Amino acid sequence: MPSDLDIRALLSELGFGDDDAYAAARRALEEAKLTNSKKQRIDAGKRPRVEALLSSLFLVTCGDEGCEARADGRVLLPAASPDQCHVCAGSANRRSLDAAREQMRKAKLTRLVVVGGAPSVHESLRRMQPPEWDLRIVDGTMRRTADQAKSDLRWADLIIVWGATELDHKVSELYTAHRDPRCVTINRRGLAALFDAITEHTRRHRLD
Repeated sequence: MPSDLDIRALLSELGFGDDDAYAAARRALEEAKLTNSKKQRIDAGKRPRVEALLSSLFLVTCGDEGCEARADGRVLLPAASPDQCHVCAGSANRRSLDAAREQMRKAKLTRLVVVGGAPSVHESLRRMQPPEWDLRIVDGTMRRTADQAKSDLRWADLIIVWGATELDHKVSELYTAHRDPRCVTINRRGLAALFDAITEHTRRHRLD
């Protein structure tokens, strides 16, 4: 393992590959006395301090409004490419998930039931699931009893009934028939649509 690192390569790896972003990050390192204007390499042992400093000062984004909204007072810098965005890494799903996670955190909601969706999407959802979420996924093609649905309704903070997916009407009706305000029906496919619905509902929940 090298004892020192090329500064430009390190900053590019950390997302500061754009020329303006690199210049701002480099200037911050010099002001913090982690390097000086003459040096092109930096002690590898300083990497944790470099990462902590830059993450406290800057947010590199793809320019998406949702990503820029996560600045929390930090200076926004342009990403050289979407995959270098510190928020979404170029993924619409990731942007939408981060927004949903933030809204659920603010609304103090953790228990989510998702009714419907394809098995492959269920797998992706479980992989992306934030650790603070308690998630129940209901297979919309399998038989569901009224008691099971009532148990979900008692337990959940939010129920998403995912129309336009693999969802039998008899299953969805077990949830929608109660007209529970925590039960939201969406009719768009894709994880981004699911996360966007969570964001919209929880934002309204906080404003009500």
